[in-house]
Amino acid sequence: YIFSLIMFLVHSIYFSYFKEFFDYSVMQVAGEGTDYLSTVLLNIPLWIIIIFLASIALTVLGIKKIDQVKKTNGLKVFLIIIIFITLKFILPFGFGPQRKNVEWDDWRNSRSVYTSYNDNNKSLMVSGMFEYNVRNFYINFMQDNTKLSKQNNELAERIKLLIGTSQLHSENSDEKSSQGSEDNKYASIPPTPFNEKNAAAWKKYEDEQSKVWTKYRKVQESQPDYDKQFGRSFDYPKYTDKYDTNTDFSLRELLLLI
Repeated sequence: YIFSLIMFLVHSIYFSYFKEFFDYSVMQVAGEGTDYLSTVLLNIPLWIIIIFLASIALTVLGIKKIDQVKKTNGLKVFLIIIIFITLKFILPFGFGPQRKNVEWDDWRNSRSVYTSYNDNNKSLMVSGMFEYNVRNFYINFMQDNTKLSKQNNELAERIKLLIGTSQLHSENSDEKSSQGSEDNKYASIPPTPFNEKNAAAWKKYEDEQSKVWTKYRKVQESQPDYDKQFGRSFDYPKYTDKYDTNTDFSLRELLLLI
């Protein structure tokens, strides 16, 4: 109870300032905020103090009113633990089926939020404060964060299959290729999720993108003159309603249309 009450204070105060629930990772830079501790404590919102005092008052009242059990029933305690653990593993299924492919709206899918657990606010909302405190501590100090998750590994394998090589492109690589297609295969992401059925469509899309980037590279190498391309300097004359758009519309109307 004491731990939960302390974490309630921590989360409430932290959220009132940053609009985000507390993350154990910030403890690594706790020294930078010690100078502002007194200011934070003096400006705690009133509702936090009221709930904190009400919780303590109700706890004291409950201890006085409820008859204390002098002898603990081990079987009941064991059953409570089993029920708690069972519910812990069953409840996530209530969020819906787990998605096998990454989709654009995963950030608001409760099951995806619970699985990834990388958004503090949403994670606490779907799992509750107790599990959030335990799981967030595990993620920050016990979990091996240097390895890719199962979902990220599957995505990496799909990318390898797409580009036809076992070595992913490294941003800090010093190697440069003179062949346009070799550079261009990392230039774009196909518009639909990859699977074995649409692998041919992905390959076609990549080939088209490769041609586009090859043309773009040729234009860059030719170093075209802006004035020759557009017949005017990039900063003169100024674009006003008097500018001739070669249409029946003024420039402002065309911009509003866009």
